[in-house]
Amino acid sequence: MDAATTITGAVPPGHPGRAQADARAALRATTAAAHARLHRHPAFAALAEGWISLPAHQALLARLHGFHAPLETRLLAANPAQDPALRMSERRHAGRLRMDLVDLGLADAAIDALPVAGEGLLSAPADDMGHFLGCLYVREGSTLGGRVLARALDPLLGAGTERGRRFLAGNGVNEGDLWRDLCVALEESAAMGHLPGMVAGARAIFAGLEAWLDGLDADA
Repeated sequence: MDAATTITGAVPPGHPGRAQADARAALRATTAAAHARLHRHPAFAALAEGWISLPAHQALLARLHGFHAPLETRLLAANPAQDPALRMSERRHAGRLRMDLVDLGLADAAIDALPVAGEGLLSAPADDMGHFLGCLYVREGSTLGGRVLARALDPLLGAGTERGRRFLAGNGVNEGDLWRDLCVALEESAAMGHLPGMVAGARAIFAGLEAWLDGLDADA
């Protein structure tokens, strides 16, 4: 149990840990509705229920690559990303999406030609630590959540193989440590007054991803 948490699970008003605990609660609350909508998206629903087709899975991964690849580039180039405590060099995920697409039959040239999200959908200001961390919170949270979806691909891809689901499965090495490091950064940033920026960044990334996935056909 967190030292800032009482037996009932609540942080008492005025406790120095209150702002930090409220930071993650605020991020969860502000993204809950968008998170639920993405779970109901036809492609994600088909994936979660284990009946997505191979063409639909390929189309979903291609669309996700078009969002995550430029987002990752933008996050890595942002000023806050230069803080070694964030271990950004270990938070690269887009390459696994590319490998998945190769597994599913796309040539490198075809992947390079896929559409990518424009700057209007990618919100990661270079100098705003709060906004940056809000974006990173959503991106890293989706990585952790992908493991359940990866297992749901067994009927399509076969059990015990990583091909076609590396992105969803994650690297399986240090993701827990990376998530805990990010939570520390969120708490410290909130204590310095960056919570509004974090909330804005998290909302913006969810809105951008929803807009980018709009129109994707689960039966492609």
